[in-house]
Amino acid sequence: MGTVVITGAAGFVGFHACVRLMSLGHKVVGVDNLGPLFFPSLKHARLEALQKSADFVFHKLDLADHGVFEDLVAQVRPDVIIHLAAQTGVRYSAENPGIYVKNNVEAFTNVLQAARLNSVPRLLYASSSSVYGEGDGQRSEAERADQPVSFYAATKRANELMAYSYASQFGLPSVGMRFFTVYGPYGRPDMAVWTFTGQMLRGQPVSLYNNGQMQRDFTYVDDVVQGIVRLMEVPLTGALSVNVGSGRSEPLARLIEVLSRVTGSQPILNPMPMQAGDVSSTWSSCDRLFELTGHRTGISLDVGIPKFVDWFSKHPSIVDAVEAERVDQ
Repeated sequence: MGTVVITGAAGFVGFHACVRLMSLGHKVVGVDNLGPLFFPSLKHARLEALQKSADFVFHKLDLADHGVFEDLVAQVRPDVIIHLAAQTGVRYSAENPGIYVKNNVEAFTNVLQAARLNSVPRLLYASSSSVYGEGDGQRSEAERADQPVSFYAATKRANELMAYSYASQFGLPSVGMRFFTVYGPYGRPDMAVWTFTGQMLRGQPVSLYNNGQMQRDFTYVDDVVQGIVRLMEVPLTGALSVNVGSGRSEPLARLIEVLSRVTGSQPILNPMPMQAGDVSSTWSSCDRLFELTGHRTGISLDVGIPKFVDWFSKHPSIVDAVEAERVDQ
């Protein structure tokens, strides 16, 4: 098996991608800046778990620093770069756009350059369902994605356009993976599955934005990682964008129903107004992913939520550290 460089290795999807690829026999070189924003204790917990494997090597560096990542790639000579590092979060981007330009646009420029100058055979990178903006029904890659409603979404769409330009000018093959509401163990504490679980187990009100009138394509992380593994293997020329979701859109009420059953908690609902930059519905068409890879996503909430709640319940020290940071933030 080959060598894979994964950026954002201490992030949610990055962590799971590292674990899976090592299980398949790959050597993984993980990169992360371990930034102080968005629950650093969780990043360190993920990294600690990864560093138990002899097949994992970690480099702490800032991708926005010119030339640093390029030097690492020249040294490692990977078979593929999987770029999952990003400044995430729709709402935070409205108040801190400069951070998103640095970590999502400048950093991605350096990743593209490193891949090009070192003739890396292919680049996979995280895009986002948010590039579609507001809209009804299943979203497919064939439709235009030029009206983002958040600055975060604009930076992810910029990544796609940048990747297309590098494919056209320099022949760098790439796949932009448009992830849809990923959840699972070691997941993101700022997203609904983690937040609702904690609120329900503590008997706190559950915050329902847009008065609960929202639907999400909840995608279990194992489905996402399997999509990544398959996309590493397909013949690739040029640049593609590919949806990676569950292929179903669930109302928040359905998520709360499953969480209530699994946790044995009766939710206290707290309807709240819609937040700026958010969208009311996400729903993926995953036909292109299936056509390319044969991978059909679709792990349901009934299967995925019990796995997440089990992990949540068995890792109180991680959860407590995250909640302490939530208060500080």
